[in-house]
Amino acid sequence: MKALNYKEKSDAITKFVLIFIITLIIAIVAIYYNMTFKSELSANKEKQIKTYREYRKNEKQITAKFDSLELKIDKLGKSNISAKFESDEILKQIDFEKLANDDSLNIKITARLNRLFIKYLDVKLKYDQLSNDLAEEKGNIGEAATELDDLKSELKDAKDELRDCQAELRAIK
Repeated sequence: MKALNYKEKSDAITKFVLIFIITLIIAIVAIYYNMTFKSELSANKEKQIKTYREYRKNEKQITAKFDSLELKIDKLGKSNISAKFESDEILKQIDFEKLANDDSLNIKITARLNRLFIKYLDVKLKYDQLSNDLAEEKGNIGEAATELDDLKSELKDAKDELRDCQAELRAIK
């Protein structure tokens, strides 16, 4: 003996099973794509974090080298012989391009730092030489003092350029 609403019941059960299966398939597909994209995004984020950390490490190395060289240049000896020897040692250490990433902007800035430090060292040596000459020869004070002031302003300009370049380097990323 079949129930009077047997057909309606079987239709309702069929509809429920179909809707349940469709919902289940949608949920499984959504979870699958979520897991797939999540691993791709995770790999991409890890790559970005690694690049960022390398950049910061290089920036710290460049800044430390910058400060070290600046201190050495500022403390150059007053005698010509020791200043020449010390400046040769400093010239060997001026190589910021080794610390540059593959980033072309970073390479340009480190090349600029190299040029500026060499210029700064040259101006500092000339300044110290002129200061020594001025101390030794007090006869031609007016001309030497003017040249000394010019070199002093060049030295200040070179130092300002170095600071600007360092600020540009820090401003990247």
